[in-house]
Amino acid sequence: DERALEIAAALGQEVTGDEWRAACALANIDAPDALVETLLGRHLAGTNERGPRAGWWFVHGLLRESIERRAREAGREKGHHHIIAEMLRARGGPHSVERVGRHLLLAGEYELAADALLDGARERIRSGEYRFATALLTDHEEALRRAGVPESDRRWCEAWIELSMLEATLDHLEQSQRHAVAAEALARRLGLPNLLAGALVARARIDVDRGQAARALLLCDEAVAIYETLPAGRELVKALLQLGNAALYAKEWDRVHTALERAQ
Repeated sequence: DERALEIAAALGQEVTGDEWRAACALANIDAPDALVETLLGRHLAGTNERGPRAGWWFVHGLLRESIERRAREAGREKGHHHIIAEMLRARGGPHSVERVGRHLLLAGEYELAADALLDGARERIRSGEYRFATALLTDHEEALRRAGVPESDRRWCEAWIELSMLEATLDHLEQSQRHAVAAEALARRLGLPNLLAGALVARARIDVDRGQAARALLLCDEAVAIYETLPAGRELVKALLQLGNAALYAKEWDRVHTALERAQ
């Protein structure tokens, strides 16, 4: 019961019954219904009309924190998070990638966490959930730093491009510019054409927002030329759309038409 309760606490304030049972099964322990009934009877847990088999929650955050602290002091906490990450990876479901990343981060598996957190951030960006994406990119940066990944590594370049595009969307242009320039410099130094093109598109977007459409066109032209040498279908389309946007602001109507036609 002790380890089962610790796994429940590691899952979060709210516990989905199927996930708890699956994680406990991976740990080769039972997830006893009687344990949850005891918590409910003592008003330490709550549930809804679907009942505790479907899910339940810790009524008091302090109780959950106390259970987590006990697991940490016993040296079991990281193992619980590793098991939960494995369970979530196997089960899939909405936002499972970012959840895997966060549990891997808590398990101390920083490089694996970084990969999952970046994928999760990209999912949130695609769905327009920018607040969640910002938090995930912050966690991704923490994972890279804890893993000791040097800032000369391509993974920082990938992160800076995503950050730059997100910050431009949120109108944080100074931060966006800083990350785009850093990504471009690193991509050139490492000889990574796909990331260089991504950084150029990020810079072009900032220039358009700052009313520097002519310079944005030059950056887009270079990015498109790079992507045309690579198997980069979706990235090429993004660059062409940004080129069309820059041409629109530059009032180069023929280039708008050509870029958008090629992007289709």
